Amino acid sequence: MKGIRVTAVDLESGETAVKEIQPGNYVIVVAAPCYVATEQHHRNGTTMLTIKGRDRSLNGMSWVAPTGGESE
Repeated sequence: MKGIRVTAVDLESGETAVKEIQPGNYVIVVAAPCYVATEQHHRNGTTMLTIKGRDRSLNGMSWVAPTGGESE
């Protein structure tokens, strides 16, 4: 795999940003009022992110697999 290209569009302003994500990296996209509150890196390679400000119902949460895997 050569990586993935992520395009984000601000639906209000129309501003667009494009970022290429290399293998072994990740992208987290949150929409206000959500934000990444903390990031913890462990020696074994695990990274834990705390996302705050989200709706408690989890209705807006989704997973998108770039290789055609399942989506929730």
